Amino acid sequence: MNSLKKVKRSVKELLSLLRYYHQFKKIAQNIQGLEVVSVGDHCLTASVLKNLGLKKHSYPFDWIFSDIRMVNHCIQDGFSTFLDRSEHIKIADSEKLSPDANFCDHRYYKEHFGILFAFNHYDISVNNVYKYYQRCVDRFVNLLRSDRKVIFICISQRICENDFHELSKTLSLYKNKYLLALNFIQREDHLYTCNITSKTENALLYSISRKESIDGTDFQTAQDLISFITVFSSFISTKNQTAPPATASPQPTR
Repeated sequence: MNSLKKVKRSVKELLSLLRYYHQFKKIAQNIQGLEVVSVGDHCLTASVLKNLGLKKHSYPFDWIFSDIRMVNHCIQDGFSTFLDRSEHIKIADSEKLSPDANFCDHRYYKEHFGILFAFNHYDISVNNVYKYYQRCVDRFVNLLRSDRKVIFICISQRICENDFHELSKTLSLYKNKYLLALNFIQREDHLYTCNITSKTENALLYSISRKESIDGTDFQTAQDLISFITVFSSFISTKNQTAPPATASPQPTR
């Protein structure tokens, strides 16, 4: 009987996910002149955007560990610290937690923001990888300085409201640049919530209760992905007049 209930629940979650996904695709297809860019805080954001067909180019925060404070610092100093080779500390094989990851630390971001293994998947101390990040940075800076509409999106479990406001303030110096920051939190009472916790003229900070960890490269449950799709669809529709209106807040799957 328990197995049957699990199967029914899985089918219900899948149907619900497909409904939200089709709605999102309709909105995404109507996006005109709008680019969506990951600003971390880990590779889940870029991976989800890629899977949804929204990742058009490579940018510096796609496949690294970051922090919303680090993003703000990078924009303010033109990524000079990010690209400073004297700050790139190659991790010895004996110190890696995984042989296929943890390639390189960034001394400044580790000391100031507590970010470990910033360059987790690619070793920026290697010349061709460094040149790749130079191209990513140039692309990011050029996009930032352009008049194009850009949604910068951060998915995290630890966004501080004050740090959110600081990045929003920095982005407000540029035309048509918006920030959607999503805090996926673990509630002890297991209640489902999806609320706007802070708002500025160019940015929204959401607090969303999660069912599973979001430490990997994809959402682990239908509910967490549906939450993302619904909130993201709503935000996109406000920035793109040709998009159809989004539905109300997602309902928890059971």
